Amino acid sequence: SRSKNSNKERNLIRAFTVLDAYASKLSMPENAKEHAAYIYRKAVSKDIIRGSSIPSMMAASVFAACKQLGIPRSMNDTAKVANMSKKKLSRTYKRLVKNLELNVSSFEADYVSKISNSLSVSEKTARLAGKIIHDLKKEHLHVGKNPIGITAASLYLSAINYDEHVSIEKISKKTNISTVTIRKMIKLLRPFASKYLKSIDLSV
Repeated sequence: SRSKNSNKERNLIRAFTVLDAYASKLSMPENAKEHAAYIYRKAVSKDIIRGSSIPSMMAASVFAACKQLGIPRSMNDTAKVANMSKKKLSRTYKRLVKNLELNVSSFEADYVSKISNSLSVSEKTARLAGKIIHDLKKEHLHVGKNPIGITAASLYLSAINYDEHVSIEKISKKTNISTVTIRKMIKLLRPFASKYLKSIDLSV
């Protein structure tokens, strides 16, 4: 019906105003913002929005979009920006993922293949990066760390090992992670990487 359609349109106009605010507070890149809008539109068309407020469903869409694109934005930060509890965001997000069947796996394996492709490094470099991350995870040292930063640093170390020169600056550009964070992660990973690496100068 016409009134139902105009309701939907009003909802979307309001939702995108909310999205603008979240995106600017979270410094989201344009592609993530567009992806969040796409997820939200799908939620509206499938009527998943029913029973949720616009801000909470948009916050869930934003969090899902960032996760799918490998952009590090925590649930805490997203909840804070949306002025809602982490528990409420988590509930809305789970509902969104389940009903839209979103693939939001945030495992490093996904990141390794995504980032190694964007850096055009070899398969063996990507495999070695995976091994280094695996060892780090065994010690639970990845907890609370940015998985993209860890992946970026492990790929940097692996690339050096196989004489594939990839600069920290290039990795930073491709991953949206600061060079400072990548250097920190390299320091963290170095002990785990050393047993795999030939003796190379890693002064970073």
